[in-house]
Amino acid sequence: MDLDATIQEHHKREAKCHYKGGRGYQPSVIYWVEADQILGHEYPDGNVPAGMSNLPLIQLGFSRVSPGVTKLYFR
Repeated sequence: MDLDATIQEHHKREAKCHYKGGRGYQPSVIYWVEADQILGHEYPDGNVPAGMSNLPLIQLGFSRVSPGVTKLYFR
């Protein structure tokens, strides 16, 4: 599984400033590459750091893996 948090630029008034100086959001996504599935996601404002409160999202991702899977890798 991969955890990714890439900044998505937005120019609407509600979008908050992010650390690169623009405005937007920084969604966090748990992706299971081999199964080509998104196991969970969060869509916080751009001013919320990508490393904030990731544990619940990671736990959600692990809970959604098929029961037959015996070995898991996370990055």
